[in-house]
Amino acid sequence: MEGVTGFGLKLQKVRSHLVQQGQAIVALQEALVGESEHLRRLDQAQSIREMRSQVVRKIEALMHSESAASAASGTAALIGSGASFLLGAIAAAASGSREHPLVVGTRMANAVLENKEPYGSVLVAVGPRGVPDDVNVISVSQWARESGRSEAAVEAALKARGQLLMTPDAFNRLMDSLEHGVLGGNVVLPVSAKNLLPPPVVAQIALVARRAMVGLPARHVSDPSVSVEKQP
Repeated sequence: MEGVTGFGLKLQKVRSHLVQQGQAIVALQEALVGESEHLRRLDQAQSIREMRSQVVRKIEALMHSESAASAASGTAALIGSGASFLLGAIAAAASGSREHPLVVGTRMANAVLENKEPYGSVLVAVGPRGVPDDVNVISVSQWARESGRSEAAVEAALKARGQLLMTPDAFNRLMDSLEHGVLGGNVVLPVSAKNLLPPPVVAQIALVARRAMVGLPARHVSDPSVSVEKQP
């Protein structure tokens, strides 16, 4: 009997030991999963910071370029207005115009000064693939100058192509929100452009796209407020 009792005690100890080992293994697995999730969040937050840094550098470069182009254009406009003033005044005097030569020259000079091209509008565009893989910086003013369209027309065309446009300040606020959400486990990258928008703005952009397809003028869609939804 003593042998049987001793064997039973040993068996209970073995079972208890196995249970403890099983619990330790489960706890280790949970810890590994938690650490893996933590590392994933840190990695995604780092990808946001790296992308943000690249975008900020592009914004600064384009803004510098726009400032230089605007200054050069202003100088050229002043020279052109002066030349137009002199030519207009001389032509009016030579032709015996009823208008005073100075009035004619001033009108021609003002016409040159009023014919200003747009400068300085630099926006961040998030494409359909979203953050962080589909983020670009666009000089709306440069596109407008090169295409002969207004800045509003350029923005409408970009929005109709599924681009979410925002100012540099709005972009920085969005990146703060995304990084906070990623580290908190509420956001998983990538985040598509449509999930960065509140539903009413999505509907407005769809309307702009439909109007563009049928040749109607696109209506302005205001910059959306920052809104981030957790990805499924």
